[in-house]
Amino acid sequence: MYTLGDLNRLIDSMFHPLAKENPSMLILDGVCHGLLEWDLPLSAEKFFKNNVPLLAGYLTHDRGVERSTRQLIKGIYQLKKTVNQLKRTIKT
Repeated sequence: MYTLGDLNRLIDSMFHPLAKENPSMLILDGVCHGLLEWDLPLSAEKFFKNNVPLLAGYLTHDRGVERSTRQLIKGIYQLKKTVNQLKRTIKT
């Protein structure tokens, strides 16, 4: 029996190497993860966090763009966390 993690790694091992030649494979990778997990908000968040930086790097052929995109997304998530903490503080 395969775990969800095993199946996700299998999907990644199939599509990520192909994405170096054809970046659109990362979109197919995201769709497959979404079908497997059947949780659209979670799948969209994971795609945004994990595949968008790779896609940006592959499309521009620049690893710096990939790193910058990862940093930008990390900053967005940190800002979201701070805003949610402030909202909870204001409610009390």
